[in-house]
Amino acid sequence: MNTSISTSFLEKLTGAKRQPMPAGISPMLATLTKAPFSNQEWLFEAKLDGIRAVTFIRQDGLNIVSRRGHDITDQYPLLANELRQLKEDVIWDGEIVAFDDKGLTSFQRLQKRLNLTREQDIYQANQEIPAYYYIFDILYYGGFNLCDIALKQRKELLQEVFVQSQHVHMLDHFADVGEQVYQAAIDKGFEGIIAKHMQSRYEPGKRSKYWLKIKSTLTDDFIIGGYSEGRGSRKHRFGALLLGYYDEKKGLVYAGHVGTGFDEELLSRLHARLKRLKSDMHFTEEPPVNAPTTWVKPELVAEVKFSQWTQDGYLREPVFLRLREDKSADQVGIPETLGRL
Repeated sequence: MNTSISTSFLEKLTGAKRQPMPAGISPMLATLTKAPFSNQEWLFEAKLDGIRAVTFIRQDGLNIVSRRGHDITDQYPLLANELRQLKEDVIWDGEIVAFDDKGLTSFQRLQKRLNLTREQDIYQANQEIPAYYYIFDILYYGGFNLCDIALKQRKELLQEVFVQSQHVHMLDHFADVGEQVYQAAIDKGFEGIIAKHMQSRYEPGKRSKYWLKIKSTLTDDFIIGGYSEGRGSRKHRFGALLLGYYDEKKGLVYAGHVGTGFDEELLSRLHARLKRLKSDMHFTEEPPVNAPTTWVKPELVAEVKFSQWTQDGYLREPVFLRLREDKSADQVGIPETLGRL
């Protein structure tokens, strides 16, 4: 729809605040929980495999901003042009995704077009790997900050003012039937769902218990602290990445190593980045290694899936999923999965 909401209507919304549009908003984050559930006070959405993006639309311009606060508008010109269809001042929250051949959101595909700066490269990426933006929240509209109104009302307002286009869509949500939504998402190849309490307010930058993520596999984010020497076909690249996380005292704790999940292109590209980060060891204790190891500055973050934690506190059967370009190393604390599942 493209309905203009009156000022008098917005003034009546409990929690709505008339104020200038904020310069920035850090996305609200979900807390990991164990199992799917159904509840009339919660709504449920598919968990998309992309990058979080908050969009600021003003009369004088538009900015698409990543979770880390970087302006990525120029990387997605098609999305920016379509988002400009709405003339009211508004802030959207959503996820930018790309699809694989099976019609599933695929970060591996999207990653190929991240951080592009040359106009020709971006144009080619638009042709080969089209990006889509799925919006699931509205945080500001028509001069009013909406973060303190209930999610249920924000969803209703979003449905009233949202303008769908070729690459910009509204993410579907379902009330009450969380277990059914979870099973349907898993059957379709998604990694899980997000559950949100209908009365939850939007808490910028906070990992809230009123938003929950429910996943079919264990995954978490880890800091890359080094890499082992490659052998055989990997002789001139690396064998495995040494992973860690920061404890309460900001010490880098070793969590294990991952040597699978890489394609040839990623091996070469990641090895080139790691070589530029060569440094002294940053782990609190030297990890057990079985091959010559190169230590690196703890700057890159990897998302890894695994079967469980061992009694020694190491990852069992880890597989590399992706680099978290949207997350800085200082945000990687004690893993959510450690001791919780």
